[in-house]
Amino acid sequence: MNNEEKTKNAITEAVPTEVAEQNLNAMSAPATFIPPIRITYALSKHFKEGKAKLGEFFYGNDLALGNTIKVTFIAYRYQAMAINKNSRDVEESLVLGEHAIAFRKRQEYINFCLNNKRHDIIDGIDLLLFLPEHNLFGVLFAKKHIYDGGLQIIRKASKGKIAQIKTKHQEYRSKEWYTLEVQGLDEIIEIPDVEEKIEIYNNQIENAEEDTEGKTDGRER
Repeated sequence: MNNEEKTKNAITEAVPTEVAEQNLNAMSAPATFIPPIRITYALSKHFKEGKAKLGEFFYGNDLALGNTIKVTFIAYRYQAMAINKNSRDVEESLVLGEHAIAFRKRQEYINFCLNNKRHDIIDGIDLLLFLPEHNLFGVLFAKKHIYDGGLQIIRKASKGKIAQIKTKHQEYRSKEWYTLEVQGLDEIIEIPDVEEKIEIYNNQIENAEEDTEGKTDGRER
């Protein structure tokens, strides 16, 4: 089973089709911005500024959350980015919702890749999460090594359930990266203002300016 099929199965189990479609397709004027949740690497700007330790989750621009947090899954979308090979800046991004056709087989994605052959393509799933311990909403981009962890979050932390996620350092020869350990907890909560946050999330199509380094600094090295 490939990543696309794993994603679809996980989401089908966690989110009824009509709810997923409503969450992803409702487009109206944006109200504000939901900050990203990042994993801290040695290349991260906030690490260099002394705001967070390696392997810690970092929220927005100024809040270190530690390497273990509790989350509840709310909504998702697919995202692909064209990354400049030299500057590592995001040159263009593509955001798509669920569809009967697999994400990487959809014409929009194919055209996106063809138009950005000179760049690196990074894709994954954006997860809208609620952090009950902090009463915050954030977006975690599950790509590469944390992709499977993102699927586990969907499975174990949907419908008000809480999961505890922890970063785990991995190393092989000269390469380093982090994966996610996801543990489902016997806790269920009512998420506040969830419809409003979903609307904001759905309209937050392009966040490259706010979170360029947050989505591209996690490459192994």
